[in-house]
Amino acid sequence: MHPADDPAGAGALRAEVARARLDASSVFAGSPSGSAEATSVLRADDVPFRVDPERTATILGSALGALHAITVANPADPELRHHTMAQSVEVASEINAAASGQALDAAYAHIPRERLVAILRDGAEDLGEPNDADLVVTHGSPTLAELVCVDGRPVGFVGWEGLALADRHRDLAAAATSVASTLGPMAVPVFFDAYRRHPDPLRLDWWVLARHLGRQRLAEPGNSGGA
Repeated sequence: MHPADDPAGAGALRAEVARARLDASSVFAGSPSGSAEATSVLRADDVPFRVDPERTATILGSALGALHAITVANPADPELRHHTMAQSVEVASEINAAASGQALDAAYAHIPRERLVAILRDGAEDLGEPNDADLVVTHGSPTLAELVCVDGRPVGFVGWEGLALADRHRDLAAAATSVASTLGPMAVPVFFDAYRRHPDPLRLDWWVLARHLGRQRLAEPGNSGGA
């Protein structure tokens, strides 16, 4: 089994995430941020966070920036779990073969699914995989729904099934799409300002398409980690 397909390959990465205090899984296990005084546990897409889109977008951008700032001594280590553009193309191809009759989002509805997969494949070849030095620890699907806040303060993400070293745009596409659909498009620049690094637009578009074509995989049990 290739390490990229082995959940155990994410063990070392999960330890780094825990060390950075960005894993909020314990919140829903009854230990909110280790504080007995915590009174409110919400996800960042809940109603109270929608009333202030700029603050919520800032919270997500800062949290994701902290995740991507985690240092990995040897990103090329084959024992670590990786997620590549080629893997996303493979997922899209598999889903296309199995779900060709399913509806696409309005933005893509006028393009045959087979053509979209071809665009994804060609784009991967043109853009190329990032250098090892450019890989970051990615969540896989860091949407507002995966960011947990205790008493209004972010304490980290849940849903780490897709944890892997990858192009940062894998996460940026998921997060920016979530911000746009939940808080409105005007909040997206605020998100990127808080992240403190603006994306490569071509890579961002590629990963948005990869995520869209991989969304049926997201809906399957045990596959919430992104395309």
